[in-house]
Amino acid sequence: MNQDHISYVIDCLKANGVQFDAGLTTVEVQQIEQTFSFCFPPDLRAFLQAALPTSKEFVPWRRGIRSMGIARKIIKRIHQPKNELLFDVREGTFWRPEWGSRPSDKEQREEIARQHLSGCPQLIPIYGHRYLPELPHEAGNPVFSVRGYDTIYYGYDLLTYFAHEFNLRYPLDSQPTKKPKHIEFWGDFDEPKDITTWGYWDGTEAEDY
Repeated sequence: MNQDHISYVIDCLKANGVQFDAGLTTVEVQQIEQTFSFCFPPDLRAFLQAALPTSKEFVPWRRGIRSMGIARKIIKRIHQPKNELLFDVREGTFWRPEWGSRPSDKEQREEIARQHLSGCPQLIPIYGHRYLPELPHEAGNPVFSVRGYDTIYYGYDLLTYFAHEFNLRYPLDSQPTKKPKHIEFWGDFDEPKDITTWGYWDGTEAEDY
């Protein structure tokens, strides 16, 4: 998303009832990245610095660097995708063939899974159980909906994600990204699909949004 797209999406979200606070400052971004041990990809960082969504299900980043209690909840949310997968591994409902033969002992299964998951890209929460991978550290990463091994694409980039989540019209100068960037591990759960129903674009300017 460029700056015009970011402004457009923010206006659309406001019209849909999403509440916003002033965008994150550069110092706040640095504090968040230090506190939670990741780096925002540039497009997500630009969005959050333009305006910070504060409605339910969005991440209270600013509060997280001011309150240890809120920080702990954010950390739990950050680790939730991998923790849910580990739970599924322990219960015997998830196993990757490339990990080798599945041990009968649940502790052994978890240990093997932990070793493999440690090298997976970190996922950054955006809204509810929607996550954007930290890596590659560049614009245009896809957004995933993650519920344990029920992991699917929910946007092929931030713009298609917001259009999908909130049923937004695409900006006049933009059409949906039709093919997602492949993300190691997380991108292996779901096949890219037709996204013509994600938001809508008819080649005309939206008069009211």
